[in-house]
Amino acid sequence: MAKLFGFLSWVESPTGTQNSAKGDPLGGGVNIGYGFNVNNIVIDPFLSLDYPNSKVNYVFPGGSGSFIGAKNNYEGTAGVKIGPTFQSVWLYAILGVSVLNEKLTVNFVPVSSSTTTNVPGTTLGLGGAIQPAWLQVFGMPTSLSLEWQHTWWQTATFNNPASSPGFGYAFQRQDDQFLLSLNFYLSH
Repeated sequence: MAKLFGFLSWVESPTGTQNSAKGDPLGGGVNIGYGFNVNNIVIDPFLSLDYPNSKVNYVFPGGSGSFIGAKNNYEGTAGVKIGPTFQSVWLYAILGVSVLNEKLTVNFVPVSSSTTTNVPGTTLGLGGAIQPAWLQVFGMPTSLSLEWQHTWWQTATFNNPASSPGFGYAFQRQDDQFLLSLNFYLSH
């Protein structure tokens, strides 16, 4: 999976100070699904577990090394892919609910504080797969797919960190991903 970018914005309370940053990592994951065909419309409920390797930090100017950021540890999605098939091509829409395990960090040198939290989200996307007859792995039918997914995550909070006592931070993020996959079919 290649993540196009992660976008993180944060708001400090009680001051209302806000800022944002972007990150562009490369990660991987696995996806398992069970597709069935109804009148050339494939419906594929799926579960995925991804390690997107996404770290988004806002580094304060001035060279002090201070930053506020978030790092994806892992994320999971349960959803459905649905769309029409045309011979060996499948075009589909993606809808899912997701959970993100992330580490939030407030680092005001020399003190760094962090916490790990789980955040729910909603994922929407589009994709396509092609299954040429010549593409097989260990005798199993195989396809190549390309997907774009956008996930809106709920706000994660980090209140009164040791590096910034008396303040709270609301971390809001959205992620866009492009996923290039090799898919193996256990039955055809």
